[in-house]
Amino acid sequence: LVIERLHLKTPDGDIDGKLSLSSNGLLWNDLGDAMAVLNKLDADGSIRMPEKLLRTMLEIQATQGIREHFAMRKKMDDEFAIPDEKEIQAIARDLVEQRLSGLLQQDILSRDGIYISGNARLGGGLLSVNGKTIPLYLGR
Repeated sequence: LVIERLHLKTPDGDIDGKLSLSSNGLLWNDLGDAMAVLNKLDADGSIRMPEKLLRTMLEIQATQGIREHFAMRKKMDDEFAIPDEKEIQAIARDLVEQRLSGLLQQDILSRDGIYISGNARLGGGLLSVNGKTIPLYLGR
């Protein structure tokens, strides 16, 4: 699978990326063993997008997760007071800020003006993001 050039125009700025994914001898029987799959996959990709758009996407995802978390707590404890929507959105913004700051500090993502970018490579069971090897843990 190869996407040589992904280019999308958005009101916040352009999104650019590319992706290639191939397998080396991957068999149907390997699919039950995550490490075997990782050892037989080669992938290379990059993305560059406006930070504002990334934040918006992450906040939507975080807000949904927080709502679900509070709904579960309410089921477990009838007296639990679910925060209002403004509070939930504030929690989501704070969570996204923490996560994004951490990824930038670790050089997993990089900032260039209004853009955030990242490059990743998977080969031989190793994941490299922006040139740094990231340990893969496949717990059972």
